[in-house]
Amino acid sequence: MDSKTIIPYVIFDATENGSAIEYGSAPEDELYSCLINEIKKYMEIHEFSDEYEDAYDADLTCDECDCRVISTRYITTIDGKQFCGGCSPKPNENIIVDRDSYQRFCKFLKNNDKNCDIIYFKDGKWINFTVI
Repeated sequence: MDSKTIIPYVIFDATENGSAIEYGSAPEDELYSCLINEIKKYMEIHEFSDEYEDAYDADLTCDECDCRVISTRYITTIDGKQFCGGCSPKPNENIIVDRDSYQRFCKFLKNNDKNCDIIYFKDGKWINFTVI
C-alpha cells in the first residue's frame, strides 16, 4: 500500500473589507506546486499587476460570475469559456510566480494595507511558505 504524507496548510488573507482563512492539504511531493497555484489565485483576487499590459478594450468578463477583470492576465480560457481567478477550475498559466514576483506581490499587499500569509504543518511545526 502506497501512502503519501499529506501536509495541511492555512492561508490567512486580509483586505480592506475583512479577512478570511482558507484550509487545505496536499501530498508532500505536490505541496510546493499546490501553494504556488494558491498564490496565483490570490494574485488574481487582489488584482496584482506585475508590469503586464492591461487590455481595457478586450472582453474581460468572466462567463461564470459576470465579473470584469482589469487585464487579460486575469482571464483563463477553457473550452471557449472565460474564467476569472475565483471561478477558474485550473490555475492561470499566464501568471508566473517566482521569487521576485512573489516579493513584489508581498510589497504590493503591504502598500495597500492587505496581507496574504501561507503556513503549512510539517515535522511537528508550522512553517511559513516561501517561494524559492
